[in-house]
Amino acid sequence: MSAPTEVRVASDRIHGLVALGLAIVVMFFGVAGAWAALSPLDGAIVSEGIVKVEGNRKSVDQLEGGIVSRINVRDGDLVQVGDVLVELDRERLASQVDILRQQLTVAQATEARLSAELTGAQYITFPPELLRTDDSTARQALVSQRDEFEARRKALTGAESVLRIRIDNLWQQIEGKLSQEKLLNSQMDSLEAERESLKGLYTDGLTTRSRLLDLERSQTGILADIAEVQTSIASLKQSIVENEQQIEQLSNDRRAEVAGLLDQVRLTILDLGPSLANAQAALSRTVVRSPYAGRVVGLNVFSTGEVVPPGGTILEIVPIETRLIVEAKVRVEDIADLKIGAGAEIHFVSYAQLYVPMVEASVANVSADRLTDERTGAGYYLAQLVVDPTELAANPKIELYPGMPAQVMITTRRRSALEYLVGPLLASFDGALRQN
Repeated sequence: MSAPTEVRVASDRIHGLVALGLAIVVMFFGVAGAWAALSPLDGAIVSEGIVKVEGNRKSVDQLEGGIVSRINVRDGDLVQVGDVLVELDRERLASQVDILRQQLTVAQATEARLSAELTGAQYITFPPELLRTDDSTARQALVSQRDEFEARRKALTGAESVLRIRIDNLWQQIEGKLSQEKLLNSQMDSLEAERESLKGLYTDGLTTRSRLLDLERSQTGILADIAEVQTSIASLKQSIVENEQQIEQLSNDRRAEVAGLLDQVRLTILDLGPSLANAQAALSRTVVRSPYAGRVVGLNVFSTGEVVPPGGTILEIVPIETRLIVEAKVRVEDIADLKIGAGAEIHFVSYAQLYVPMVEASVANVSADRLTDERTGAGYYLAQLVVDPTELAANPKIELYPGMPAQVMITTRRRSALEYLVGPLLASFDGALRQN
């Protein structure tokens, strides 16, 4: 083969290779362009998250505060409703309860005694709870009130008896005066008969006028004695009325005194009842029991003798029946793509992804307004995600704990690869044109 022919063959071969290369390049970019334009890709919002209790942890507080005498749990312990968590010193409150109970017992016994005095009963009817108790204070109060009841009744009866004896003496004096009056009236009748006889003799001249005048003077003296006796009887009767009024006044004064004391003791009972109930409730709260079934977290007391301030939180409990959620802070720029119900994938970074796969979840809630990170000042929206229970059941190695970190990828709307590549350029170009 001649040299020109060989050159022409080589040239044709090169042109063929170039054409083939160009065809391959065009085909590659054509296929890539078609894929970029037509193939949809899932977008995702990537954020850091943390496992939390839905509705937050439940705190166990102590209303009155106190000194720790015993700690029965540690962080991580599983507790049931009613389990004793912490015990506080009871001495001060127990003493207060005893004092209030004694005061209430004495007040109730006093009320029963005063009620018996007011109604004039012959004995005291005590409340059944005071009669049934074995408390020494109650027994002593019953004895004391019975003794006082008898003493006061005897004092009143004694005062009335003195007045009644005085009245009896006055009646006896009246009876004596009445007898004296009767005798004087009899003497008056005799003198009147004698005067009538002397008047006839005087008319006949058989007696002197002086004799008749002496008899009339005697009558006048007896009339004066009768008048004096009658005045004395009236005075004695007035004394009887006054003594009877004193007896009635004694009863009235006693009833008024008892009524006033009864009102006071009833007010005392009304005050002591709630005070005792509150003190008993406070005493019962020195034994801090779990109001929830769950796991202990955030124990704030660590040794006996520590002081719990009033209203202080002793510990927190993650309730068993409360599900765990994942909270993620989403950038403000991504809020338009964040929708409730959107799917997501979560990797719990405490577990190696090689051994524990990502689990599926869904967005359950999004904060209604923009929030601000207190530490950095950056704005964000809070998304709450719920892990699919079937995912956890299929991965028994995954055990969630409050506070566990997680990486969250929330699925957004689908876009083609071309949109991902060209979108930022078009947005930049559009902004540049608007600025110009």
